Amino acid sequence: MSADEFYNDPVYGKSLREARNAHNDAVVQGQQFRDASSAVEMFLTANPMYAKTNDNRDALLNWLESHNRSLTIGNLQEAFDDLCSKGKLALDPDRDARYGATRD
Repeated sequence: MSADEFYNDPVYGKSLREARNAHNDAVVQGQQFRDASSAVEMFLTANPMYAKTNDNRDALLNWLESHNRSLTIGNLQEAFDDLCSKGKLALDPDRDARYGATRD
């Protein structure tokens, strides 16, 4: 049996195809995780007043899901701006790091 015949065999080739597909899925999921982690880090850096609470996290994720948006820096920022304008996020005013800001 040639390699092509083995690969196309409904019994033997199936496990090989499944293993290849599982590997490819893992690679894609790993890249998606790295992209999402990077987006979160950039979002947190850009929004120092965002309070890192479970409620805030859940609110952002629920907003993304309800608006059918993926986890990107732009979508996180849009969710943050929308939820802040509606008073639905807790903020940490002590972490306002705008350039030139002073404390009283």
